[in-house]
Amino acid sequence: MREIVLIVVGTAAVALLNFHVVRTTIGMALPGPVLKSLSKIVSAFLLRSGRKFSAEDRFRVATGPFILVSTIALWWLALILAYFTVFLGSPDSIVEAKSGTQATIPEKLYFVIYTFSTLGLGDFAPDSDGWRILAAISSLNGLFIISLSVTYLIPVVSAVVQKRSLATTVNGLGRSPAEIVESLWDGHSFAGAEIVLVELSRQMESHTQRHMAYPVVHHFHSFDRSAALAPAMLNLSVAVDSIQRTVPPDIAPAPYSMKLIDQSFDNFAAMIASTFTTEPELGPEDMCEAMLDLSSLGIPQRQNQTEKSSKNRERDQLFRLFAAQAGWNRSSEGTAS
Repeated sequence: MREIVLIVVGTAAVALLNFHVVRTTIGMALPGPVLKSLSKIVSAFLLRSGRKFSAEDRFRVATGPFILVSTIALWWLALILAYFTVFLGSPDSIVEAKSGTQATIPEKLYFVIYTFSTLGLGDFAPDSDGWRILAAISSLNGLFIISLSVTYLIPVVSAVVQKRSLATTVNGLGRSPAEIVESLWDGHSFAGAEIVLVELSRQMESHTQRHMAYPVVHHFHSFDRSAALAPAMLNLSVAVDSIQRTVPPDIAPAPYSMKLIDQSFDNFAAMIASTFTTEPELGPEDMCEAMLDLSSLGIPQRQNQTEKSSKNRERDQLFRLFAAQAGWNRSSEGTAS
């Protein structure tokens, strides 16, 4: 009876684990329980410690690689233990290749690791046709997991590079909302800003979609301010919102470009909101409403300025929390406050 239970439990574990790996690597925006659990733990810790540790903290920067490597390592470990459980279902499932004597429990574990790693059978061999088939399946499964792991790593690395590229582009315009507005202003109007806003909108949408497909990208942080996305998005949001609310229509960017960037901000904010495991607590610095005095930059302002909408206010709050989680709080250089 004990042997049957081990075989059934081990087989069920193998099937569930393979489903989990496929769901995480191929199923877009469907992270498995291992990745989801690790992400929740790290995300909660970073949000609590965001005002205590800076973005330059090495532990914070290492969270993304740690979650990614740990997830793949746990896939391997769990599947090895699952196959090991199946082989424990029969005392004579594995024997020594030369003597034919039954393998001990540690020797069975060695055989499973050796076989699952696609290295061959080692010094042991399955004792019957059924166990030989299972050993072959284990080896093929190991090859399958290796292929999926590599398939998963490549687009994740690509998404991280694209995330840094977006941050570099925004930070290239300026490291504060005022600097961004000044970069977009040509001295007469914001007509030239339309191309920039459309391109930024495209990059933001691309990053949002990649983030939804590979949520682990959220935990890749940068201690280099020029490649940090969190403060860049906060500064860009404040800059665009200030232009939208205060600049006269005749010198403002074309409505279509503002609509595109606004929609991209909304999608980005929704993506950020999905990363918080609990409803975040907002401090006084998070609730403040940033507003630029564009007249100090020599930019005309309309007399009847509009109030910040509740949607934009909530969006800015999310961006502030996003920056705080990444270690870029109010005291960080160039971050809007």
